[in-house]
Amino acid sequence: MNKLRFLSLLLALLLCVPLFAGSALHTTAEEEETVESRKTPIMGWASWNAYRTDISDEIILSQAVKLKELGLADLGYVFVNVDDGWQNGRGNDGYVAVNTEKFPDGMEKLARDIHAMGLKAGIYLGCGMTTWNGDAGTLGHEFEDMKQIAEWGFDYVKYDRHPVAEDGPRDTMEEYIKLGLAVRDCGRDIVYNLCEHGTTKPWTWAQGVGQLWRIGGDIRDNFSSETGAGRGIMDILDQYCFESSPYTALGSFNDPDMLVVGMKNCTDWMGPGMTDEEYRTHFSMWCMVAAPLLIGANPAKLDETNLAILKNQNLIAIDQDPLCLPARRVRTEYHGKEIWVRQLSDFRWAIAII
Repeated sequence: MNKLRFLSLLLALLLCVPLFAGSALHTTAEEEETVESRKTPIMGWASWNAYRTDISDEIILSQAVKLKELGLADLGYVFVNVDDGWQNGRGNDGYVAVNTEKFPDGMEKLARDIHAMGLKAGIYLGCGMTTWNGDAGTLGHEFEDMKQIAEWGFDYVKYDRHPVAEDGPRDTMEEYIKLGLAVRDCGRDIVYNLCEHGTTKPWTWAQGVGQLWRIGGDIRDNFSSETGAGRGIMDILDQYCFESSPYTALGSFNDPDMLVVGMKNCTDWMGPGMTDEEYRTHFSMWCMVAAPLLIGANPAKLDETNLAILKNQNLIAIDQDPLCLPARRVRTEYHGKEIWVRQLSDFRWAIAII
């Protein structure tokens, strides 16, 4: 414990552990589940942090296999989400074309293979004329794109805001509500992530439109902007989680972005990387604020320490607590530490000291 001298360490104190004696921590993909029945934050893996647009069906399926082999799926990490990079423009029929070099068997086959493992499949759309990678955007094609995704069998869609200099006037709220209507009418239960980067404070209006919404910009693999480039863990907690925390509710969640536990200088874009203690703090606080837990690292490259962080069942139980009330910061300065408190079900509380 001498590392406390130089690290910001979070202690998640569980009162009356175990939290849920005799009950499951999560609902697995093998069980019957609809969007309406999923009331706790989603858990799984997403491709962007580790792979950016360098993805393929082989890569995606290998990550799904690892979630099973490492026991992560058994703990609730069941969503396997394909991010930007799967498209290849828009075909003459008006539908988004698939990059067949990366996904030669198509997206329906990919979703089917993921489901065959007892997992759930997620996909990405761009809220703009193009995606961030320059592929076909979904503006003006919301209903046909969601119809296609539903027919392929996907269970989750991330709708990522992409403004460009040539854009005319845009109403971000209207655009995201429109896709929400398309999700509602697509004929399949699909989790909808409004990834508009907090530009319209979606926590104040998106409940009832989708199940989760991004509350800020992209995360980086560093503890704070004071210690590394970009937006770090403490920046997100201070700038976004504190303000948005009153708006999380059962089935509707603030999304502070994907987990970076175990990234360890995976890409130059992600930043300098954190220590294991800082990764532990990161994971603990995402659980405290009832955030979706989407692993961004390559599961095959996780070392034993970082895997243990992601598999901490007491912390997962906090994240998945059925009361779904996020932690709120009650003290910003207490002997150099922040104090966050979260009310749990059955008259329990979790306290975090950073």
